Amino acid sequence: MVTFTPDLSSFLLSPSDLTAVATCEYGWLHDAVDPRLGRAPRPDQEGGFLERVSALGDAHEARTLERLKAERGPDGVVELPRAAAHTPEGIADAVAASRQALTSGAPVVFQAMLHDGVFGGYADFLVREADGAYEVVDTKLARHARVTALLQIAAYADLLDGMGVPRARHGSLWLGDGTAHRVDLEEIIPVYRRQRARLEGRLRAHMDAGRPVAWDDDVAVCGQCAACEEAVAEHRDVLLTAGATRVQRTRLRKEGVRTLEDLAATEHAPAGLSERTWRGLREQARLQLQEPEPDGAPPRQVIDPAALRGLPAPDAGDLFFDFEGDPLWVSPAGDMEGLEYLWGWVETPDGDTARTAFADFRFTGLWADTRAEERAALQEFVRMVEARRAAHPHMRIYHYAAYEVTALKRLTVRHGVGEAELDDWLRAGLFVDLYATVRAGLRAGVPSYSIKKLEPLYMGADHRDADGVTTAADSVTEYHAYAEAAEAADDGDPEAAREAQRLRAAIEDYNRYDCVSTARLRDWLLGLVGRQTAPAADAPPEPVVDEVETEDPRSESVVADEALEQDLLALVPEDADAPLDDEQRGVALLAAGLGFFRREAKPQWWAFFDRAVSPPDEWQNPRANVLADRVDVLEDWHRPSSRARTLQRVVQVTGHLEAGTELTEGAESRTVYDDVPSSRRDELTAHAVRWIGPRTAVEQVDHRPDGRSTLTLREKVPLDVDPHAQLPSAAFAHTVIPSETLQERLRDHARLTRSLGVLPRADRSETADAEQAPEAPPTAVFDILARRVPATTGRPLAAVTADARAGVLDGVDALVEALESARGSYVAVQGPPGTGKTHVGSHAVKALVERGWRVGITGQSHAVVENFLAKLVRIGIPAEQVGKEKGRRDDDRERPWTALPNRATAFAHLAEPGHVLGGTAWTFAHADAPEVDLLVIDEAGQFSLAMTLAAAARARTVLLLGDPQQLPQVTQGTHPQPVGDAALGWLMEPGEEVLRPERGFFLDTTWRMHSALTAPVSRLSYDGQLHANTAVTDLRHLDGVEPGLHPVPVVHEGNAVSSPEEAAAVVDVVREVTGRSWTPGAGAAPRPLTDEDVIVVAPYNGQVATVREALDAAGFGGTTVGTVDKFQGREAPVAILTMAASSPDEVARGLDFLLSRNRLNVSISRGQWACFLVHSPALTDALPTNPADLATIGAFLRLVQR
Repeated sequence: MVTFTPDLSSFLLSPSDLTAVATCEYGWLHDAVDPRLGRAPRPDQEGGFLERVSALGDAHEARTLERLKAERGPDGVVELPRAAAHTPEGIADAVAASRQALTSGAPVVFQAMLHDGVFGGYADFLVREADGAYEVVDTKLARHARVTALLQIAAYADLLDGMGVPRARHGSLWLGDGTAHRVDLEEIIPVYRRQRARLEGRLRAHMDAGRPVAWDDDVAVCGQCAACEEAVAEHRDVLLTAGATRVQRTRLRKEGVRTLEDLAATEHAPAGLSERTWRGLREQARLQLQEPEPDGAPPRQVIDPAALRGLPAPDAGDLFFDFEGDPLWVSPAGDMEGLEYLWGWVETPDGDTARTAFADFRFTGLWADTRAEERAALQEFVRMVEARRAAHPHMRIYHYAAYEVTALKRLTVRHGVGEAELDDWLRAGLFVDLYATVRAGLRAGVPSYSIKKLEPLYMGADHRDADGVTTAADSVTEYHAYAEAAEAADDGDPEAAREAQRLRAAIEDYNRYDCVSTARLRDWLLGLVGRQTAPAADAPPEPVVDEVETEDPRSESVVADEALEQDLLALVPEDADAPLDDEQRGVALLAAGLGFFRREAKPQWWAFFDRAVSPPDEWQNPRANVLADRVDVLEDWHRPSSRARTLQRVVQVTGHLEAGTELTEGAESRTVYDDVPSSRRDELTAHAVRWIGPRTAVEQVDHRPDGRSTLTLREKVPLDVDPHAQLPSAAFAHTVIPSETLQERLRDHARLTRSLGVLPRADRSETADAEQAPEAPPTAVFDILARRVPATTGRPLAAVTADARAGVLDGVDALVEALESARGSYVAVQGPPGTGKTHVGSHAVKALVERGWRVGITGQSHAVVENFLAKLVRIGIPAEQVGKEKGRRDDDRERPWTALPNRATAFAHLAEPGHVLGGTAWTFAHADAPEVDLLVIDEAGQFSLAMTLAAAARARTVLLLGDPQQLPQVTQGTHPQPVGDAALGWLMEPGEEVLRPERGFFLDTTWRMHSALTAPVSRLSYDGQLHANTAVTDLRHLDGVEPGLHPVPVVHEGNAVSSPEEAAAVVDVVREVTGRSWTPGAGAAPRPLTDEDVIVVAPYNGQVATVREALDAAGFGGTTVGTVDKFQGREAPVAILTMAASSPDEVARGLDFLLSRNRLNVSISRGQWACFLVHSPALTDALPTNPADLATIGAFLRLVQR
């Protein structure tokens, strides 16, 4: 931590200061800097929980040291002593000792002091690699890499560079769960340097101020540390308002709203806050300022009685449930994995919770001190709930906040136990989250809506004071003490046994109290709206589940799939921690594939039912939702024609859409009603407060400059249903995709694998008798699944691809040779922007069709498939040999290929030699689909392994065309294996950006971008291996504009999804480049560049609308503006990318979306000559919380700091 010279004129900083200031700048200045400057007293020391974390971290480091000593021998690890004094002289001596150890070539150096006189610290381990370079290794007890730990590695690597010591490009975190997190330091060091420069600048400014930090200074605050909590209370800060966030605080302070009282007195919404959000915060602040009730309880208001009335009727079988979890639990092997160590619930003897005394609640606690016991607890919990549901069909499990359900989702996948049961419970509304009910229906004068803050409202004489175990952190600390005492008791210590028993009882008592508190809260909420709290004598009718068909989680097919999955898992090591080889991993992937489509659908259905229960601002999957600010009826209910089978109404809904919204034109959707029509109340789902309305089609989406969008929706109800007058309050995208056809092909693969005991592979032996034995099923998909290097009958792929990259072979000829040689397996082609992936692939298909190959073409969408088919016809394959089944929604426009009337005709077409059929995965997975000699998967960087398994089930050979470095494959569900990863990405080595030659081709030459523009794209996404064909790209010319990437910094504040300031800068760029002389290529005549020669890419629809309006006003109507998804495959002489967001705090969908290197790659590479990157410099100021975002920011910094 920071220290100062005696005269306080200079300072010494360490990586821990970067960590501290990134966590909370105010807290760092208040607790670390000012006390050392003599401006403030030293704060109290850390509590027991943090001390436990520190002790566990030290133990993890010590175990790592002992392991390295055992591996390297007594002379293999040099342990360096700490500096005699943390002074410039003491540090200089320690640095000299470290330098000596490193220059002597020590295999491992422990606790080397790396320092440049201002900044430095002790590196945990420096490990010498074979080339003599040292890898920086830091040990962290955490199970996952953290941003601050990665910054420490970057700091030490940069300091090694300053010392002239060779260091490895990558650094590693050795984590508490036994894994290593490896990072590319070239992407992290730029972030470290920027953060260090900001740190030193802020510290010098603070020293020059000559006074302690003040709460109103321009410094970042976390709002949660002890220093912030004290200041928030002292200054009556708006963060006292329950639910207020730091981003909201920033926007309020810009309007002069600094205190709780200021907020309560506001009369209009400040810039950047919606009317709904502002009103909620203002009313919360006003209530918190009211006097307590006569009994001392906080004031409260019922703001939506329907939310409280929507609670289920009490039932004698109701349970009140609470987990106790230890995020720091360490396995016997020393790995920190986390553990749910106590599963507690209470019930009452007769089900009447309101009349049951606190002491009479029956408590059950399932303890788990090991991973095996955790699995057993899960099994027992599932058994108990299923049995109780059988006895009490209308029972509910009440809990407070989302942790219990979130943990159960994680545990069922981890242990492979109860997935179907949990899915059934969630769909049936078994769990009731009282936090969601409180937030929807109640407002209370409390500083937060944690259950502890609400207990004064309803616990009465049973309300617990602050003694003993009263918080989750207390529980974890006591659990660690219990575990240590239990270990000592196992060694025969009777006193330890008594202490373990006492500690365990205290934890159980805490858990029991929380369970009873949940029961009391339920009863109190019912009482607020006059609901009966005792179970009814007659059970209420079971609520009607929505008419949309959802697969029964316990159907025969699901049960059979689960049994088949377990049979496959029996073929791989049972130990969950045992490493799997590629063949075993392939079996595990196939097992996971059996549940892939079911798991993918789960989040959609969970979100579906959640929207009827939870407050709208807490709805899952925000990209699917729109909350209505305004609703207008364009056409009232009517029957469009005499043949129509539905009544229809057209409404316009105006509201904010999330970036990457799923509510696009043509999307299927559902409307949501707060004002439930009386005729629909019997359709409400379990404890719902809203009605999920009729099926709806999104006919039009118009984006407005104010960041909102207007959606035209067509609602439809059956003719025999009375239409309703009420208007929807929201809508959400909802498409049900049938997967049974795909699922059946995965079952085929699984059954074959089970029968063989291993993943099938082609029999290429000379003794294989093809005449007598029936033809074996295709095995190409299994080669992909197990990441096998394709077996070849001719030259190996590596030799063919080497000739192609060297120019010895034409790319098309090379691909044809590779496919012939690898027949029966796969060939992958990674094609970066402008490298001619479709050209090479289509011409190779043409050559093979001429040899009689039957070829299927598939992809993620009909558009992808049809684009490839059109290319095949353009290059000379007769249209009658290229076909695609005509879809039900296809129009009658003429297509270049043959439109086949039905599936039977399509399959007959494909069965002919030398014919091509295009279709989606469903086409080729159909039970009647014939085998194909070659299946081409276009855009395979967006095509999942599970889809590949289904689509390529009858493909002898598979050609994967795509680029995982462009727009990525997206999955929704949580899967035990990465079967949702893109097929092409799966074949690449982890952490590598370029496909290895033994698996196929990396097209390393772009014909689109000038070499100066290719270079940053190559560094960003292709490890520097992408180059331009300068004989083509560099003979283009735009007069007066340098080729390449041009950062355009624009300072602005408070913008999230649209920036008028950046829109103005875009207009300036268009104005600057249009009219200049543009030469499109060698031999082409120059012409003036027009506004149609410029494309603008924006990440958000709001910015698309803002830029569109600005360009139109400036007379540049020919310039196309859109999101990156619309521009894949497009190009223009000049591209402009506008980022819109002012800072990381304002970024919609997170930095991983806005600064995604995949999206940056696609956006920048639209330009032939130049790309202008319009951005706010503050985007790179703040540190993210997600480690992946750290490298993302570093990559972005390398683009804009050129």
